[in-house]
Amino acid sequence: MILLRSWSNQTVDGDISTCVSVAEDSQAWPLVTSTNDNCLGSDCPMYKDCFVVKARKKAMDADVVVVNHHLFLADMVVKESGFGELIPEADVMIFDEAHQLPDIASQYFGQSLSSRQLLDLAKDITIAYRTELKDTQQLQKCADRLAQSAQDFRLQLGEPGYRGNLRELLANPQIQRAFLLLDDTLELCYDVAKLSLGRSALLDAAFERATLYRTRLKRLKEINQPGYQLLVRMHFAPFYSGSHAAQRGG
Repeated sequence: MILLRSWSNQTVDGDISTCVSVAEDSQAWPLVTSTNDNCLGSDCPMYKDCFVVKARKKAMDADVVVVNHHLFLADMVVKESGFGELIPEADVMIFDEAHQLPDIASQYFGQSLSSRQLLDLAKDITIAYRTELKDTQQLQKCADRLAQSAQDFRLQLGEPGYRGNLRELLANPQIQRAFLLLDDTLELCYDVAKLSLGRSALLDAAFERATLYRTRLKRLKEINQPGYQLLVRMHFAPFYSGSHAAQRGG
């Protein structure tokens, strides 16, 4: 953390790849960075100093903008939602490694849920309890249960490298029980957080994510819904479970 503090006082753009003293996969980074899920947006007290906000403003004035596939697709999602844009409109778009687009696009235009998202949600609920809502001990209890359920489900899936169909996976009684337990603990977090809405911006944001994750988990439970592919992927990072619409040729 001392190294990160020193770097943060010197960096001009917040690019973590320039922090050579701390590895990009260090467990310290999640403690000092935000994700799309837990970002408070304009409600953040550091909004005006946010490196991402500054980069967006700079991109809007540029004649040529170079972005990766992920940022391009994220911009499409934001524009479709009507909540603004990340990069300006372009007259010409050139893609390098375009064969990667379909797989990456499924991450943005499908429904997905990962154990990392659930563990981050549990972490933020814990932080809200310890800093602003110390009188609501149930927050800590439900956060602990969510983290444990997410880890248990991940362990049931086995070794990293697995990729398969969720319908086939849920035919396993043990995995089905772990899946239902995860659903129950997520609903518990939703119910407990709902009781303290309006008292903490961090918990309010966590409640919105719990609502979204419940919806996604419900969709993943609807394994017989036609027109969707339901996939589970196991990496060295936590599990990823998602669905996307399946286009069928006629």
